[in-house]
Amino acid sequence: MFGKSSSPMQAFMGMVLTFLGIVLWSTLFVTILQQFDTLMGYTHLSSFTLLQTMYQIGPVILFLGVLGLLGWGYYNSYMNSNKQGSGVNMLMWVVFGALQILLFLALFSTVISSLYTILQDSSIASYIALQTVVQISAAIIFLSGIFAGGWNISTGIRNQKKKKSAADTNGTGTQA
Repeated sequence: MFGKSSSPMQAFMGMVLTFLGIVLWSTLFVTILQQFDTLMGYTHLSSFTLLQTMYQIGPVILFLGVLGLLGWGYYNSYMNSNKQGSGVNMLMWVVFGALQILLFLALFSTVISSLYTILQDSSIASYIALQTVVQISAAIIFLSGIFAGGWNISTGIRNQKKKKSAADTNGTGTQA
């Protein structure tokens, strides 16, 4: 789905699946954090050099790493669909962008609820910078979701203008 030879529809589906991946990741992260809490509760943890620090920073690295990979997957899918943009009409880009914004806004309440659950975890202060990262990530995820749909809409409009400009000049560079 994220491959270089995917059709525009497969690429669009890849973009939708990355949105769903963000929802799933933010929902499952609470469970992952609970497992880190279990590891942090080991009584002789301080006996192991570096392991305690790895446990403290591990959730931040996991949280940011997976969000980064999902963002890369979205970008890759977008670039694949944009490369084949000549086969995708303007209306499809605009409709998909609007549907993408609608889907994102419908699912964002789940993301916010999950992130708030993470913030309410009693042990969040045990993890280096996790509270700050989670607080900031809500705004970044929101802006990314809105801009992603808007970018698809603008791509459709730009592609239409390019086609109209090429038709007006008959491909010769001069007006018809």
